[in-house]
Amino acid sequence: MSQDEPNTQTDGIAIIGMAVRLPGADTINDFWEMLVEGDVALQTQSRDQLLSRGVRPQDLKDPRYVPVSSIIDQAEGFDTEYFRISKAEARLMDPQHRLALECSVNALEDAAYTPDQVGADVGVFMSVGKNAYFEQNIRPNNSILEDVGIPRALLYNDRTYAATYISYRLGLSGPALHVDSACSGSAAAIHMACQSLRTGECQMALALAERECFCRTVLVIWGEKSA
Repeated sequence: MSQDEPNTQTDGIAIIGMAVRLPGADTINDFWEMLVEGDVALQTQSRDQLLSRGVRPQDLKDPRYVPVSSIIDQAEGFDTEYFRISKAEARLMDPQHRLALECSVNALEDAAYTPDQVGADVGVFMSVGKNAYFEQNIRPNNSILEDVGIPRALLYNDRTYAATYISYRLGLSGPALHVDSACSGSAAAIHMACQSLRTGECQMALALAERECFCRTVLVIWGEKSA
């Protein structure tokens, strides 16, 4: 093919499923409706709500302080029986990781699969933002740390474990990698997933983006070798 001829060849890679958990949107359809309606899903918080979440009284007096937040609905809800995780383990786990597990299943279902029916090697490539759950909720609770120990508690909260933990819990057999490249983490995760498909390391991949405790997006990427 000459340089002047358009390249019409494809490598057989396509996005076949998607899931999100965002403020005001539990599904892709919800998110699309928000975009159409121009809804930004911001909620004004009362003084009592802010104080209960640890905001300092002096900060509330600052005229520059904006008492608005974006909150994911039912972030505390988690089906422990489905994932075969005890309630004690779930309480230890960073809520971001719990939501990522749920989103992974939702994305596979959107692609007309369940984790046990894929029949192919599925990779997990995940970009995770900073986690404050352990420092704010687990470390101050000495009774929890005495029962399970710091190493185990860290396992459920360390962002570098998230991809491998999802792969383990869903019984996936492809590569599972943590991707860390700042604001381009989600793009890097998608790139690495496609590269893994091209080289035959897996036949399907989950590319997850989880940034700053509010955005969770999962893409199911399919490679031609999974046909």
